[in-house]
Amino acid sequence: MILEELIQKVQSLYSKGAQSRASRLTPRHIYGKMLTVRAKIFVQKINKKQLISNWDYQTLPCVEFIKVSVHECPCLPANFPMNRCGIYRSKHKIPRILTAHGRHMIKSLSTVDGATHYPGITFEEQAYRAYSKYTGTLSSYYVKDGYIWLTYNRMEDNNNNNLTVLTLDALFQDPMEAANFESYCITQDGDCLGALEQDFPIDYADVELIVNMTVQELLGVFVNNREDITNNSIDNGSK
Repeated sequence: MILEELIQKVQSLYSKGAQSRASRLTPRHIYGKMLTVRAKIFVQKINKKQLISNWDYQTLPCVEFIKVSVHECPCLPANFPMNRCGIYRSKHKIPRILTAHGRHMIKSLSTVDGATHYPGITFEEQAYRAYSKYTGTLSSYYVKDGYIWLTYNRMEDNNNNNLTVLTLDALFQDPMEAANFESYCITQDGDCLGALEQDFPIDYADVELIVNMTVQELLGVFVNNREDITNNSIDNGSK
């Protein structure tokens, strides 16, 4: 559903409950609360072992990876002893991804043709895999410091220009941030959409749920604020 339509649904329902023009909210405020509600819905579904719809995911089709040092200590000399010389890392930081049960909600990281899918691990797990004779040469990825890291890149031997571009499917915290990700393939088609004109990734079956939950939370904030103002007025008057 288009973001503007979703915000209008929330604003309309909220205005009926707030009963005040002064309570009208900005689209940015509503959007921020919708992100919180959307995250809660996903976590609840995962806790209940319910299916996350494909419509909820977003795809970054052209994520560029570059070869970097395995450490982040630029002052170390070139001959500093290390077990591994290099590793592949996404060139740009990835938009923030939702988490549940200590894991990032990533559906898949794959080659652009979908032929190869990389399993996800944690940063701690990669140490055990790297030095195992069974998993040492198997490709996998982990998320650290906002980047995605590939523990091994089997494409390197057949890639003369040292270029690796992969596709990422995930549940991002902020869909607009994901929509503006700096892709390797930047197209200039002259059809630039404003923020409110972009699609908000949510399954249609959950539209009513996210609208109602967002309104309830916004009304709760509105009521609490009115109570605070009233209490302050009483306190000030008693003085």
